[in-house]
Formats: sequence, C-alpha cells, structure tokens
Amino acid sequence: MLNTGTGEIACFAGRLPFYSFTGAYSLTYVQGTTVHMQIEYLANGLSSASPATIQYTYTDGSGTYSSGPLAFDQGNPAEDPPHGQWGNLNDGMAGGYFMPRASSGSDLTIKWENITFENEDVVGAHTSSWGRLKALYR
Repeated sequence: MLNTGTGEIACFAGRLPFYSFTGAYSLTYVQGTTVHMQIEYLANGLSSASPATIQYTYTDGSGTYSSGPLAFDQGNPAEDPPHGQWGNLNDGMAGGYFMPRASSGSDLTIKWENITFENEDVVGAHTSSWGRLKALYR
C-alpha cells in the first residue's frame, strides 16, 4: 500500500503478515514517485516447524529496503487441505488496487508498469549423509 494521504508504505491482506516500511525505516511515499515493490513467497514445509514465509522488498530513489522473511502463523484448520495451515491457505495471488478519493477535486490517475510473475518451482530435498556427498566428488 502506498498511501498518498499519510505517506505510509505497508504490506498486508488476508493471511499475509503485516509489515510497515514506514514503521521500520521511517520511509514515506510522496505522490508521483516511481517505486518498485516485490513479494517473495516460499511455501517451505507448511508446518509449525517450517512455516511458509513472505518477504517484501521496497525500492525508491533512496535505496532498497527489505522486511526479511516473515513467517506465517497458523491459519484456520478447516481450510486444510490442500494448502497447509502454516501458509497462504489458498492459491491466492499478489496484486494491488487503486482507491481514489472522488471528492478530492484532483485528476485521478495511476500508472502500473513492469509487472512480472516468476514461478520459482520447488526443488525436492533428499536425505543424504556427508559420506555419501563426499563420495560424489572423489
């Protein structure tokens, strides 16, 4: 969220962990500034021992700022299966919206550019010992 009224920069919605770049870094958004926002979701084990994480990244002219990985808490057990209780709980997508104040008397425009989605497929982990790994390189 880029709030042009208060300048707050925050990420949140549904099951996503809340994070405020304004609270963490004292950053504020100035209307008309071009910024880059990124979300990285890792499902991990979708369990209490290995919950999904999300990381928000914000870049403007002053630099790049990160939330670091934020772990999901336990969701509603009635929503599992198929997505696990310790993650997004559904196949939701990241997105944004424009919420104008029609009574402002100003031109109401927004420009979305360079929106991409990358599916970084999960690579399976295999149990192995150090001896077995070392043998691969002998």
